[in-house]
Order: sequence, then C-alpha cells, then structure tokens
Amino acid sequence: ERRVTKREFVPYRLMVNNESFMAYRDVRVHFSTDFSEVLSAGDIGCIGLEPGEGLDIHKELFCKYAGTYFVGVDTIEIMDYFKIFRIRFMMPQKMKVTVKPRVLNPENINFLTEEESHNSSIRGKSEYQLDNEVHKYYPGDNKRHIHWKNSAKRQELMVRNRTAEEITEYVVIMDGSMGKLDFTEKIICCDKMREVVLTLVHYIYCSGYYAMTVLDRNYEREICSERDFNELYDRMIDYGFGQEKNLKERLYSLNNTYEENVPFILVTSGHSLLESCVMEEIRECRSVSVINVDLHDSAEEIFHMEK
Repeated sequence: ERRVTKREFVPYRLMVNNESFMAYRDVRVHFSTDFSEVLSAGDIGCIGLEPGEGLDIHKELFCKYAGTYFVGVDTIEIMDYFKIFRIRFMMPQKMKVTVKPRVLNPENINFLTEEESHNSSIRGKSEYQLDNEVHKYYPGDNKRHIHWKNSAKRQELMVRNRTAEEITEYVVIMDGSMGKLDFTEKIICCDKMREVVLTLVHYIYCSGYYAMTVLDRNYEREICSERDFNELYDRMIDYGFGQEKNLKERLYSLNNTYEENVPFILVTSGHSLLESCVMEEIRECRSVSVINVDLHDSAEEIFHMEK
C-alpha cells in the first residue's frame, strides 16, 4: 500500500515471469481502468514467454480520483503454445493505493447558492493587502487576523486591520453522508467533496480570514495557519464518508453558536440535501451558501477553472 497524489505521474513497474515448464505464446495483461491508467499500457501487446523467461516493464501510473482503491494489473490472460486453451487469472494480490487530493488555486471564488438567485462571494480577494490595510503584529493582536501571504512576503507577521462591520470568519461545513451509492459513485463524489472543502478553506485563510471547518461532531477546528491546514489535509485523506450524521441538528447548533454576521458554506451532495425549510430557517438570520458537488463534474468546474 502506498500514497500518491491525484493526477501526478508516478513510476510503475511490472514484472511478468513464466515459472512453469510450458511455453506461453500469448500472455495478455489487463489493467484496472475505472480510477487509474497505466500510461502506454496498450503497447505491451501480446507477450510470448518461454519456461523460466521473464519481462520487466517500466511505465507510469496516473490516478484520476482521490481515495483508496486498487490500481495496476487486474487480470492476466494466457494461451498455451499450441493455442488449445486460454485462461484468465485474477491477480491474487492487487496493488492498493491511497490517492491524496489536490488543493486548487482559483483566482476568485464566486458561486451561486442553491436556493437564491444572487451570487455569494468571499470578500477581500487581493493576494496582498495594501500597506494601510495591514500592520505589524504586536503582542495582544488577534492571531486569527494574521495575513499569512503578506507575512510570508515581508518576512514578518502582518495583521489585517479590521472594521467593526467587516466579516472576519467563515464556517465551512461538510456533509459527508453519501446515501446509497455504489463504490464507483462514492469514489467520484468523495473526490469532489475533498477538493472543494480543502480549496475553500485554504483560500479563506490565505485571504486573511478565519476559517472554522466542521467535518462532523468529532471535528470542528479553526484553520488560521499552514500547520492547521496541513492537519486538516491529513485528516481528509483518510476521512470516512458515508457515515450517518445528524446534520440537521448540527446545523441548528452551529447556527446558535456563531454570530449572525458569520456566513456558513455547506458542501454537500444531492443524495443528502436537507429540506428547504431547514435552510430557509437558518437563512433568516445569516448568509448560507450551499455547494452541491453532484451538480458539477469536477471541483474545477465549481470554481470556474479549466482542467
């Protein structure tokens, strides 16, 4: 078992050996193709192997989705020298990989909410704040207001100036229940959920805001530094989707916890969307944006990015 990153090319080595006393005229290797590809696998063709003979093949593996699944060789089909019989063998030990999600870098995040006709966007999109919008960090300043991109650029901690009416934080809530999906549908849906949540949170805190992230009742963390984000990223790699979660009660609890000027961003799938009355009730006192990943083919499409 190994870990790779989605859509990155990684070395893949295949060794085919004939350890029997018979010669095989035609050996065909069939690869798993649902979630991954072995590049140039088609040029392997038919392999002829004499007794004791082997072949060492070096290719590259390309994984399409984040998650944990089997890749590489699925079955091997052999035919004897006289073309009398053909047998297909399932691989007794398939290669399992854990594919890590990507964090996208959109220029701007501007998405349409599920029930509203107006656009909801995160304010303060400039990569660096102007000199009169930030000041050097002094003991007593709120560390949640540190602007990390400015700090990295100037090699010292810089804090964003705030006004009383300005939004200072966002709450990103992930609905991880998958409904009745088969394995393939679940892999694709979870892949989009991971990338959307990680991209949102990363974008929010890099823009100088405080990002509270809620995955389930056991995980509610503030993300305001690279270290916080890396901990969230590691958790998302192996996160167990599809568990029963009482999202309705959790949303009510969060609604009573945070001030009314704090916007909510709910990332969910069409298999578990809440009744509109629940969302409308919460929207009466705050801004709530819903991202339904099932309405889009990829996270790039949600953030209006080209693949």
